[in-house]
Amino acid sequence: MTFWGKFVVLLIIVLSVGFLLLNIGKESSDKVNTSEFVAATLTIMSDKHEKPSFMYKITNNTSAPLTFEFPTSQQYEYVVRDEQGNVIEKYSDGKMFLQVLKEVTIQPNKYLSYKIELEKEMKKGKYSLEIWLKAKGTDHYKRTISFVVD
Repeated sequence: MTFWGKFVVLLIIVLSVGFLLLNIGKESSDKVNTSEFVAATLTIMSDKHEKPSFMYKITNNTSAPLTFEFPTSQQYEYVVRDEQGNVIEKYSDGKMFLQVLKEVTIQPNKYLSYKIELEKEMKKGKYSLEIWLKAKGTDHYKRTISFVVD
């Protein structure tokens, strides 16, 4: 075998061992590419009045349980913006949350859902709602939806 052939084989071995070492001791949910198998959806339930409601749902389509770790009792955050980008409502404003660690597990083919009912009455206009989980490492579950109040 030539020098370059040996070099390529050695490189493959080193990279394989490194990958295995990085994954030792991780939980099953860490071994799954969750962005491909876990669906996050945000849908409008009702927008026919001044206080629209929405459903934020995280569905585990994997074969393994998926566990989220929340650093406080707050499990999600949302922000409502008007057409100009001004923040009209933020879920956590004026609220206090317990400083406790909490784990929430979604079993395979099950979901976690939150019914979102806006607290402020909305004037006629176009708005957007952006929502995300407050668990560690869940940035890719952020969703945004536009809606109109008539």
